[in-house]
Amino acid sequence: MFRVIEGGLGGATIVRGPTEAEEVRREAARRLRAAGYDDAVARGFSNGRGVPESLKYLHLQMNYAASALMRRSHIPVDFRDDRYWPPR
Repeated sequence: MFRVIEGGLGGATIVRGPTEAEEVRREAARRLRAAGYDDAVARGFSNGRGVPESLKYLHLQMNYAASALMRRSHIPVDFRDDRYWPPR
């Protein structure tokens, strides 16, 4: 026979990091979009010019930062903080 024990954690709030690495990918994509990378790629298709080197380099840095965060055993709760990401 089982008995229900009330109280348990006493209403404590458990704060956990992101459950999926996809949240880290979305943050990297958001930062690239804010830097104008997506627009530069679209312009490159329309006018035949490539993406500026500075944006290509930023894209590489963002991918590296996102990969490094996803490889950690626990993704930090504050992974959206600027200290984890390269400056624009």
